[in-house]
Amino acid sequence: MSSTGAIVFLWCGLLLSPLAAQTREYRFQNLSSAQGLPNALTRCIVQDSSGFIWLGTAAGLARYDGASFQVYASYPQDSTSLPCDIITALAVGDRTTLWVGCVDGQLSAFNIVRGSFRRVNLLAEGRHRISALHADRKGSLWVGTEGGGVLQLDSIGRTIRHLTESAGDGGSIRWNVIHAIAEGKEGSIYVGTSAGLRAFMDSGSVDLLEGDTVQAICVAGKNELWLSLNGGLGLFDLRSKRMVRRIPIVERVSVIRLLDDSTVWTGTFLGGIRIIDTRSGRITVIKPQSDQPQGLLGHSVLDIFYDRAGILWFATDRGVSRLTDRARRFAFYRRSRAPMGAFVSAIGEENDGTVWIGGRGIRRFTPGLGARAESRMSAWLRDSAYIYGILGDKWGGLWIGTERGLYHRRVNATGFDALPIRYRVRAMAMDRGGTLWVASFDPWLTAFNVHTMRVERIYHAEEGNALGEGKDNIVRLFVDRSDNLWIATEGSGLICRDHATGAFLPYRHDAADSASISNDRVYDVLQSRSKNLWVTTGSGLDAFHPDQGTFIHYPWLDGMTVSQPLNIQEDASGDLWVTMYGPAISRIDRATQRVTRYYAEEGYLEEAIMGAFLRT
Repeated sequence: MSSTGAIVFLWCGLLLSPLAAQTREYRFQNLSSAQGLPNALTRCIVQDSSGFIWLGTAAGLARYDGASFQVYASYPQDSTSLPCDIITALAVGDRTTLWVGCVDGQLSAFNIVRGSFRRVNLLAEGRHRISALHADRKGSLWVGTEGGGVLQLDSIGRTIRHLTESAGDGGSIRWNVIHAIAEGKEGSIYVGTSAGLRAFMDSGSVDLLEGDTVQAICVAGKNELWLSLNGGLGLFDLRSKRMVRRIPIVERVSVIRLLDDSTVWTGTFLGGIRIIDTRSGRITVIKPQSDQPQGLLGHSVLDIFYDRAGILWFATDRGVSRLTDRARRFAFYRRSRAPMGAFVSAIGEENDGTVWIGGRGIRRFTPGLGARAESRMSAWLRDSAYIYGILGDKWGGLWIGTERGLYHRRVNATGFDALPIRYRVRAMAMDRGGTLWVASFDPWLTAFNVHTMRVERIYHAEEGNALGEGKDNIVRLFVDRSDNLWIATEGSGLICRDHATGAFLPYRHDAADSASISNDRVYDVLQSRSKNLWVTTGSGLDAFHPDQGTFIHYPWLDGMTVSQPLNIQEDASGDLWVTMYGPAISRIDRATQRVTRYYAEEGYLEEAIMGAFLRT
């Protein structure tokens, strides 16, 4: 088994994509006209020194305070209003100034305190659409236009220099159509045009790249730039002045943002978002989904902004989508067509780290790539069988529990063999010696030897019922480090089969005994690294101390608005993750006992967990 520490939890309603069309989904918080956005077409996003978010739309400038919008529009009779409603670029100047560029080539300085606009005269020979604005660290404003070159202005809007293809040496560029402007860590200004890339420094200027359209620029480090080029992305090395890497992307890339050293987020025209893992080369696609109201709003992503609170903002042609840092921790994989059905009921991992998922049928699953069917598997098992459990053993075998019995895949085999257990398998667990415990209705419990491939012992329903009514309704099986078997039941408490003696020991709720289990409805059992046994019940979370035979009820999950906890897992740091019926999952910090809850608006799904839950 791998030890990445990732928590994988699959739920009713999760859909898994075919390999060729794999996309990753996130839960976005969306802003559109319904929330007060003046127009769906949003081209640019910035944040001022007070924390307000400013959005440039096709119907004016919008300020967002976290709850509502204040809109600034153009009024021809008011010279202090916005000169044009169609905004194409924004830049934050000093603490009180927001620079606003418009489609008709007009530039204005907006006084954030006074709420008024001051219009700036740019080009005497005519107006050209403003395509890019950048306020540099020295106080200058760089203005890129579509046809009029690039201008450098001082802090109040006076022209310092105007750079065009017809200007003299040191003040010229290769093309007057400007797409992007960025500032390097050493202070150089990089300008992307329809003819290449040029750098402007205090000592002069130099062409870095010729013959390719540079649509977007992102500074990747002191000596590297990510560029949007014809056909995809390129990583440009400033020392050697050459392209050292290219990543093909069919859709034209409109914006590039680097979140860390190895993750590049890009927005595209008509293709949604591309997330590039620069180490593995894997590209993850995020596109709008018509049946997902919390998905990305628009197909064209025109700007990406990372604010000081850790929220990613996406300006699209259909509104604004936001993705919080917490929401980015959850990824969703979905499919659009049968045969597996619209749910996942089981997930398991082989000892080599291969993950398998089951619902109506079974698939091999690779995060970021998708679910793949095994061609030599029987059509019934691949496409039709209801999968109740998937378990990988330490010898390389894979065990599948279905509505028609138990199936096994040997090491290096391509298909699955049907085993003599031909009744519905409700749950499975395996001890260190190779005994596979299989729960069903009748027989109640079966001990199967994985080495001899024979049934060692069958416990019929009446033997289970002797421990209390409803013992046939087994929810979960768990084997602890001492090879004791723990049986979680729906209504009959927790049962332990002692490995040394073979005796079954029932634990039931006793209202008169505060040290008894809190509820007879038991859903999951986990032994943590500290050897504590954790139990989720209809009343919350219990810890069992085997030496004393007592339970301690922890109130961490009490008083929640969602229903009782279901499954529990421990992550690599020792924190506990508890899934619920309903739209929340809880993380319990074992050191501080702090509970962090993740809801649908923070990236979690609203559908209830079905019981498929795995740490990889």
